[in-house]
Amino acid sequence: MITEFEGRGRYGRSELASQYAEGANLVGMIRENLVAERIAVDHYRELIRYFGENDPATRVMLEEILAVEEEHANDMHDLLVAHEGQPMLKH
Repeated sequence: MITEFEGRGRYGRSELASQYAEGANLVGMIRENLVAERIAVDHYRELIRYFGENDPATRVMLEEILAVEEEHANDMHDLLVAHEGQPMLKH
């Protein structure tokens, strides 16, 4: 994300990557993908709050992207439940 959209990155790739690790097997990869999707969801929610009513067109676009990211997170959650029988993370 760009800090205040002035062209300076708030997080570097390594900082974002440090929030989750690469899975050692299929279940681990699904779990880490779920974590990554939830990080993305949180970032889009933050952007939506930032734009609020000041830029409705951007907000609507971000809400549409957020919906897709939430679907991805739900898909990863469902896969995890299918392979482990119970959810790893709470929503």
